[in-house]
Formats: sequence, C-alpha cells, structure tokens
Amino acid sequence: MTTLDVTDYGAAGDGSTDDRAAIQAAIDDAAAGDTVYLPATADAYVVSTSTPGTGCVTVDGDSHPDDLTITGDGPDSTIRLADDGDHDDINLFVLRVMPNSTGILGLEIRNLTVDGNRQNVGTTGSHSGINISQKDSTASVDDVDVLVEDVEIRSTHGTGIYFWYGNTRANRVTTDDTGSHGFQISGEHHDGKPVTITNCLAKNNGQTEVGRYGFDQSGGWGIVEDSVAYNCQQATKVTDDVTRAEYRRFRGTDSREAAGFQRPSDRNGAQVYWGDCVFENNPGQGIRADGPDDHTIEDGATVLCLGNGADTTNDVLFDAGATLDATGGTLYVVDSLSSNDALDWNSTGSGALDTYAHDGNATNDIGNNGNLDVSTDTTDRIADLDSVPTASEVGAWSGDSTDDSTTDDSTSDGDSTTDSGFDDWTPRWASTTDDWSVVSGSGFEGGHALAFEHDGTGRTRYALSWDQAGTPADVEVLDRFRVPAFTAEDGLGFHARLHLRSSTSGGAENGYWLEVESPNDAFRLGKYTDGAVAVLGRFGSPAEGTFYHRRFRAEGETLRAKVWPAGEAEPTDWDIEVTDADHADGWVGPGSYDVERVETDVFGVATGGQSATLSPSDGAPSVAWADPTDGATVSGDVAVAVDATDAEDDSLTVEYRVDDGTWTATSYDSESGNYTAAWDSTGVDDGGHTLSARATDGAGNTTGATVDVTVDNATDDTGDGTTDGSSLAVDRFAVTDESNPAWSRYDVDWAVSDADGALNTVVTELRYGGVTVAAKSTNVTGETASHSHDMRVKGPVDEVWLGVNNTDNDVVSDSEGV
Repeated sequence: MTTLDVTDYGAAGDGSTDDRAAIQAAIDDAAAGDTVYLPATADAYVVSTSTPGTGCVTVDGDSHPDDLTITGDGPDSTIRLADDGDHDDINLFVLRVMPNSTGILGLEIRNLTVDGNRQNVGTTGSHSGINISQKDSTASVDDVDVLVEDVEIRSTHGTGIYFWYGNTRANRVTTDDTGSHGFQISGEHHDGKPVTITNCLAKNNGQTEVGRYGFDQSGGWGIVEDSVAYNCQQATKVTDDVTRAEYRRFRGTDSREAAGFQRPSDRNGAQVYWGDCVFENNPGQGIRADGPDDHTIEDGATVLCLGNGADTTNDVLFDAGATLDATGGTLYVVDSLSSNDALDWNSTGSGALDTYAHDGNATNDIGNNGNLDVSTDTTDRIADLDSVPTASEVGAWSGDSTDDSTTDDSTSDGDSTTDSGFDDWTPRWASTTDDWSVVSGSGFEGGHALAFEHDGTGRTRYALSWDQAGTPADVEVLDRFRVPAFTAEDGLGFHARLHLRSSTSGGAENGYWLEVESPNDAFRLGKYTDGAVAVLGRFGSPAEGTFYHRRFRAEGETLRAKVWPAGEAEPTDWDIEVTDADHADGWVGPGSYDVERVETDVFGVATGGQSATLSPSDGAPSVAWADPTDGATVSGDVAVAVDATDAEDDSLTVEYRVDDGTWTATSYDSESGNYTAAWDSTGVDDGGHTLSARATDGAGNTTGATVDVTVDNATDDTGDGTTDGSSLAVDRFAVTDESNPAWSRYDVDWAVSDADGALNTVVTELRYGGVTVAAKSTNVTGETASHSHDMRVKGPVDEVWLGVNNTDNDVVSDSEGV
C-alpha cells in the first residue's frame, strides 16, 4: 500500500492553479490498495474540463485498480470547479466514477469537500458534484462496490451526487445549496442490489430548477436511513423506474415549495417501506402516495405528519390505486394546515392501518375512507419521534464511523431486527456487527473466542471498541490471538490489529495499532493521523495458525509493545519502544485491515499506569481504595489511603495520582495498614476527577484501582475544607431515563436557589467514562429557578451531572449514575 500525495504531483491547492492534471496523475499511478491523498489547504484544489459529459477528475474501471481510496483531511480538503466560461452549455461532473465493463470494487471517496462553484460558472449546463455511472458499456452490479463517506457536496448547478448503480453507498454525506437534487438514485443498473444512504443530510437543495428533491429516487432500489432533508424544494419522491424504496428513521422537514414525500403521477408500481419517519412543516402534503405503488408501514413503526399542508392540499393523500399495509404500524396526522381532509383515502386500492392518531387539524381528520380499514382511531398526539435524527445530527463528519445502521439490519422483505449482542462493544470505522461473531473450540481459552471475518473483498479499516474501557490516556491492552491463515496474494495482509488511543476526527481515523504485517513477515506498530498511515516500527516473525500473546502500552508519549507465543514465558524486555505525541487518548479494541479470519480469546485492559494481567494467579499484588471512596465529594486537604497487599512480596511501591497527572508516592501506615498521603484538592478545578492508585511488586507486576470523586472548593474560603455558608443550592435533581435503542436520552428536571439572588447559570452534562458527551446550559437570575433539560446522545452514558453557579462563581453540583 502506498499513499500518493497529490501535492507531490504538483497540485497547489491555492484556489487558482488548475490542479486537475496533478490529481488525475496521482489516481492514474495508483495500484490496488493505494490511497490518493489531498491534504488540507487554505483554499481549494481547482479543477476544470471543457469536454461535455466528462468528469474533471475520473476513476475509470477499465483503467484504475480496485481497492482504491481517495481521501483528504476533511472540510479543508476541497475540490472546486474553476471559474471558467468553457463550462457554460455543457454537462460535466467534478468527480466521475465510471465502472465500465470491468466494474469497480473497493473504491472509497472520503473526507473531502466537493464545491460546484455555482455562483461563478455558466448557468445553462448541468454541473454536478459526484457521478457514479457507466461511460459506454455496462458493468455488472456485482462488480461495483463504491463508498462515499464524510463528504460535503455544495453549490452545484445540477445534482449533488448521482447513483446509477446498486451496491453503492453514502454514509455521513451532506449536499448543500445544490441547483437540482441533493441525492439522486437513478439508472437501470441495480439488479436486486440497493443504493444505501445512511446518516446523510440534504439541505437547501433545488435552488435553480423546479421540482427538485433532497432525496430523489428515480430508478432501481434505494434505502434511505437515519437521514434528513431540510429546506429543499421537496424532501423526497419515487418516480418512474423505482422498484423498491425504503425509508427508516427519515425526516423531511421545512420544504420550501411542496410535499415531504411525493409520487408525482401514475407510474410503474413500486414497493415503498416506511419505518419511523417524520414529515413536518411542509407547505404541501406530508405524504402523497399515488398508485399503483404498494406502501408498507413496518410492524412497530410510526409515521408522523406534523404541521403540513396549505390551501386545498391534504396532509396525507392516497390516490389512484395506491395500497397500504400498516397492520402493525401507526400514522399520526397532527396540526394539519390543510383546508381539505387531513387524511384523504382517494384510492381504489385497499388499505389496512392499525392505529390512526390525529389532533389539532384544521378540518376533517379523515375523508373518503371506504377502502381503508382502520383498527384504532384516536385523538392522541406526539410532538416528535426520538428515533428520527434532526438536521444537526447527521451529514458529513457528524460522528464516528460506528454507523448507526448496524443496530438495525434490514431484511429483504422489509422487516428489521435488532442485534443486541454488542451492548458493550461498538463497531468502528468501516466495521459493522456482521463482521464479528463468537465461535467455540477446545483450543480457545474458556472454549470460546471473538472472531473477525469480513464477508467480501473490501480490505479497509475495521475495528471494534470495548466501551467499558472508555477513552483512556495511559493504557495497556493485552490479548491472546491467532490468524488461522494469512492472505495468499503477494503484498497483501495486515491482519489482527490491536488498537489504543483511537478515535475519529473530522471523519478521519486516528490512533495507534499493533498488527501482523504478513507481507513483511513482521509485527508492525503504526498509527493513523487524520487518516494518513505512518509506520513507527517492525519486529519479530509472525506465523499463521499460531496463538500469540501481545502487550501494547501507552504512557505519556511513550509506546511499548511485545509479542510472544502463547504457552511460553513472557519476555522481560519490550520488543519495541518509541516516542510519539500525536494522540493523547481514545478507545481500545481489536481490529483488522484484511478481511480474513482473526480469532481472539483473551482481551484485557488496564488504565492509569497499571498492567494488564494474564490471569488472576500471576502473582500480582492486590490494591483497593480505602479513602476517599468512590463517588465522594471532597475539598481542602484530602486524606489518601490505599489498601495494597501481596502474599509473596512485602516490598510494595504504592503510588497515586489525580486524573492523568504525575504519580505521587505514599507511605505505609502500620496503625491502619494502609498506604497514606495528603492531597491538596485546591490545586484542581471543581468538578469530577479520577484518583488512580497502583501497587508494584519487586518483580515488576503492577495492579491498580480507581475511584471517581467530586471536588467542591467553591465555598471553601479557608482552605481547610470548611465552607463559608453560601446559600447556593440544588433543590431538585430528578433524572428520568427515556433511552431507546438509537439514543441515550434523559429528562433532567431541576430546581436551584441562591438566597442572595445571584443565580447565574445551570449546566447539565451527560458523561461516559468521565468524559462529557453532551451538555446543555440555561442562564438563570434571582433567588430561585427551575426548568428541565432534555438530553440525548448517540452512544453510552454512565453519569448525569448538574451544576449551578452564581455571579460570585460559587458552584454547587449533583450527579447520578445511570
């Protein structure tokens, strides 16, 4: 694998030089598995073409290899169409992907901005952002595998991104200010394979052409999940050659001209599936369903139409032979603005609806319902669906590549199932739960192992984080693993990674990893920094089918690793030690780059300078906190007491530290039997802190323990732990857990007071592993205040924290574990 930097080919990225030839030259030089890299620049990489129907930059299946990645550093890696009159009167694409006769497999376009420069180019041509279509011959859909991820496409005269082939994907993509559609699924090359769009945002689309949509489904099979259309001419539609369309956790909101969902006229029949969906504040219908389409609201799903309709349009209209199967689904129509019926069944087709809920509609709630069978008719209302994201929660660089679609695996008949086997683990980057399973065998410790194996040829960055470990800084990871067989092809491999301090920033991977690098017959220590690969060192000679132990440690800026065959004694010395300061903290877990099988049957993590143990009987000391206790609130000088013992060694070294600070020695107190010290808590900010203790015996075995405490010195004027009698108080702190499979959500009801009338700010935080993952604040005044904060975040939460301060900067807080 080689990274080809376009600046090495002469690309300037200065906003004026035409960099088309340089970028194209890097792509033309790439081999299978290579990465073409566009570093962030202060301006943009300008590209152009004067040939109609072509791409400024092209990936051609007949000329370019499979397993190619085109990536940048995120929002500041921008490809922009040049200010050029030659672009008038022609159709062109800023970036074109042409599968052609041989197809394209394993192509990834990531971490870029594509700018169509609509304001400064000709107005009569159709200038689009990314186009995935054949040139003059047709590749089989089985030979096409393209992923566009963490890309923003903006200011195009035409459509933001075209998909003419099934088996293509967009994840965390934003289309903004496009003249035509945002996302368009079209063409005839689907052959039973869908275009899958997840975690995407279409906003401000349809600026120059009429009848344009955020998500336009005009052919084949499209799946749109966890995505939002905002302020587009219309949100979404299905038209002529669509065979199947699926919407799950989809929001169509604030369309400028017409409907949330529309079937413009009688066309060929399509199967349309609805999961949880929201259509709100659209001036036309929320849903217009024309025949002969067959619509299904999936079992347990809810469709909410809220505040849609104007003049004589209905909020929901079924017409011209459309059918509805919603025997296990619910339809809400609330606050319709239509002067006609809120729900109008004007179809000759039949319909079955389990629950129809309605409230606040301007006129009749239902009309012409002779062919619609409603089991339950109710005046209930809801204001939103928590499972459906908002515009601020999706789109380019909206989060880790954990891909929320991994919690909802859609089956071919439109049903959905939830995988609950990964409650403490999160698939990262390109990985999904389908890549991981538990296998059994007598050769495994405990009889079972975690197996990684990707079904396909998409060699890329797969990982799985252990969420209970959080995102530690000083951390050691230990595992027992084997690779049953290395990849046979020359030059390939890169198996069985062990990750620490890993994360995603701006859509790009970060972190350190230790792997089996079979092409070089070595173990390799490497890192990702903003997605770019760097090798930090190699050692050893791995063998396939052999179990190994690995110990991988990060402490400060020092990285150490050693690997030895299982069953042999652990070496005293490290195999490699390097210094690197790029990554300070992050998640830990196993992973791989190659798709071949990896089996892991021991996985351990130690934090705060502690050492992960191979087994409970390895002679390591025991250690526990005696004082302060976990969850305690402390101030002033704090008595530290650590209970540490070792049955085989009386000469223990016992230390403690605050958060990621310097280790401090303790002294043995024979009266209490503990190791003690004094900690001046006024040296840290008020709020939550982690105290770590570690005990090390003469053989170098180390064991540790941690407690979380809250420091509250805001009212301590004496420095001795006493308070000045401040009347600032949290009077009510009530946490209601309203979480669902998609969101960690908590309603925090609070009341605060200050007899001095100097209230200032109340802050609520959701925390996980001591790290704040979501926060809200409210400015308050006077003596008393009360309110509630509706807090939600995708991902785990283990603590809800509330703090209030006054104008004197006194702070009082409370917290609750969840």
